[in-house]
Amino acid sequence: MGEGLEWINFGTGRRATSIVAGKYHFCAILDNAKVKCWGDNEFGSVGIGHTLTWGTHPSHLGDNWPYVDFGRFQ
Repeated sequence: MGEGLEWINFGTGRRATSIVAGKYHFCAILDNAKVKCWGDNEFGSVGIGHTLTWGTHPSHLGDNWPYVDFGRFQ
């Protein structure tokens, strides 16, 4: 807890202003008013266009991490 927690790399210069948790996935509103989500994505719940679990590998994070495309939710 506290200082022992890992940092989440949301991308160059980005920081979360708010984080919300579902049962198996999480989303953060960033300081640029965009959203990034991670976790179990079996039903596309992280909103990035596929159903692979996201955020389990370093290559998923940082600038490689896509923003949620709210146009996909129709």
